[in-house]
Amino acid sequence: MKELFKREHLSMALNPDEVVARGAAYRAAMLSGAKDRKLANIEFNNVAPFALGIQLKGDKFSKIIPKNTPVPCKMKEEGYTTTRDNQDEVRIAIYEGDDPVASKNNLLAEFVLKDIPPAPAGKEPIDISMDLDDEGLLTVSAVVRSTGGSKDITIDTVGAGLTKEEIAQAKAR
Repeated sequence: MKELFKREHLSMALNPDEVVARGAAYRAAMLSGAKDRKLANIEFNNVAPFALGIQLKGDKFSKIIPKNTPVPCKMKEEGYTTTRDNQDEVRIAIYEGDDPVASKNNLLAEFVLKDIPPAPAGKEPIDISMDLDDEGLLTVSAVVRSTGGSKDITIDTVGAGLTKEEIAQAKAR
């Protein structure tokens, strides 16, 4: 931390739980319409608490929205392809987390993109886009580039978060 912030001494006087509680109280006051000049100088920026992405062949996690990306946001990834000859559908599994192994992250949802034209493996491009709004709604779209065929899903990420045990395990890594 000293190297990151280029300081000889770092203050450890702040209690992280107290900081969160104060932030929540300030935010609640602002949302309720409280008029206080202390609140006028406070700005809240929502960010994605975890990376959001999809599972690739070999259980790899492909991050589409990186952790701490300001919300709302929309990101598009191009260049995904089929993995088998004449593959006519592909399963899209959406995860949140930071582990490079997809299955070690939290599975949010999955869907199947169908009607992919027959082609050799790796030759049929599929574009994936993710749109995360202020309310925590994540819309994931998959499009077969050659036909325009698409499928999408909307996920409420607020209710899909990690359990306390999963968070503790992630912090321990």
